[in-house]
Amino acid sequence: ATLAMLSSELEHDVLDEAGALSALERLAYDWRGHPAQLSIARLTAAIHERQGHIELALRAIEEVVLGAEGRPSGRAAARLATDLMRRTYADAPSTLPVDQLAAFWRYEGFVPPGPEGTDVRLAFAQALIAYGLPNPAIGLLEPLVRGARGPVQGQVVDLLAESYLAANQPARVLDLLRAAADESSVSEPGLNLLAARALAALGRFAEAAGVLHDNPGEEAAALQADYLWKAGLWREATTAYRELLQGPQDGQQQGQADPEIGVRLAAAAYMAGEPELLERTRSTAEAGEAGLDTSAFASLPSPDSTARRTVAAQLLDQAAGLSGLAERYGLGSTQNP
Repeated sequence: ATLAMLSSELEHDVLDEAGALSALERLAYDWRGHPAQLSIARLTAAIHERQGHIELALRAIEEVVLGAEGRPSGRAAARLATDLMRRTYADAPSTLPVDQLAAFWRYEGFVPPGPEGTDVRLAFAQALIAYGLPNPAIGLLEPLVRGARGPVQGQVVDLLAESYLAANQPARVLDLLRAAADESSVSEPGLNLLAARALAALGRFAEAAGVLHDNPGEEAAALQADYLWKAGLWREATTAYRELLQGPQDGQQQGQADPEIGVRLAAAAYMAGEPELLERTRSTAEAGEAGLDTSAFASLPSPDSTARRTVAAQLLDQAAGLSGLAERYGLGSTQNP
């Protein structure tokens, strides 16, 4: 009767939540070991959950689980805890409050083992990666990948590969993808993107670009062009950047090209060392292809002039994030031809 009255007073705002929690704490002490303790814990946990205090909610339920182990009320409390873990982690956004990350490790035992708990562990691993914690995510996902089947396997493989990449372990990505390659449930385009990123992280840029050949999607096309550039495959990079400019990039409208792509296109055409290719690329750009800004070509010498290598060095330095290429190819800005 006291519990029913508390519930009614809460529902009709006669009693605030702080007062209700205080009263419930006294009831839980008085009714320890009684089946009614389950109902007390259920209401206590519901209040804590509404307040966002997941660890306190789970702690209230855990007291019943431990105190009534092996009895119906203990098993019912364990189911309550499992449902709360699923609501908190499987249905939550990838970025969880830090205190809820800690609560998962403390109460992971309430997550069912095997496939039944995979969705909860996957969601929690995503939260860990979002917080820049790939190593704990790896520890959570590696046991899952061995037993995952069907579409879930693809999700586990993708997330584990992302975790390996974030932890700077690209070789393990390749091992994982080789093991998953025969599984029809794993998306081949998705595998190719992950494999290419792993190969690039190992400095194997030409192989990374090859993996992405004919891979659909703008992301794959942009990565392939960049990997060709970083491999020093200038003719192929020229073609790739020109094809990339034929469609709008992220955040760009049709007819408005990313200026950085224009710089890379100009430098790739120049570095290819083929005057006809350079002139054809320059002419196409000046004709207004894809709204390309032609300023990157302004400092390029004409095909019949004596080209200075410093021109290429300057273009390479302009390309954001790629200044290391100047050292790789001996193109220091003060170098003579």
